[in-house]
Amino acid sequence: MSPCHLYRYQTSNGITVEEEGSLKNPGTEGEAQTARGSYSYTAPDGQVITVNWYADETGFHAERINKQRPGMIPFSDAIPVAESAPEFFRG
Repeated sequence: MSPCHLYRYQTSNGITVEEEGSLKNPGTEGEAQTARGSYSYTAPDGQVITVNWYADETGFHAERINKQRPGMIPFSDAIPVAESAPEFFRG
């Protein structure tokens, strides 16, 4: 399957986007548009957030990946603090 469309760009504030798409099983009853890609941005806390995704006849599927800046406290290390929060904040 070769891409029907393909693009990549980066904005002046560091957001990056990539996408490619194609037609799956062209000319058959199972014909479907498919696409996959990713986007990344830096969150206010400095973490680089990347979302990898794909979409096909089964729907849209995404996976978020966080890349922490050096010296940041991993989220898993912050859990004991969160557990000591009032019940209202723990959901």
